Amino acid sequence: MDLKNAQLDVDTWIKEHGVRYFNELTNMAQLTEEVGDLFCMIQLMIETGIINIDEVDRASANKKAKLQKWSNIFNEETVN
Repeated sequence: MDLKNAQLDVDTWIKEHGVRYFNELTNMAQLTEEVGDLFCMIQLMIETGIINIDEVDRASANKKAKLQKWSNIFNEETVN
């Protein structure tokens, strides 16, 4: 199946069934579950020596600095 046919199939399905969104509490619960899974994997990789906690901390600090400069996702009170 090529992309055009896949897009047509999706369009047909949406027209038949509609687009359904989860409410905010459901979205937050799903996000929390996924973040917990990711956090668990990161902890396991640190514990087994696959990644180094100092490198992770450094990468995190670099990302926060970029976000402070280029995004309004954090305000001055939340970035520490």
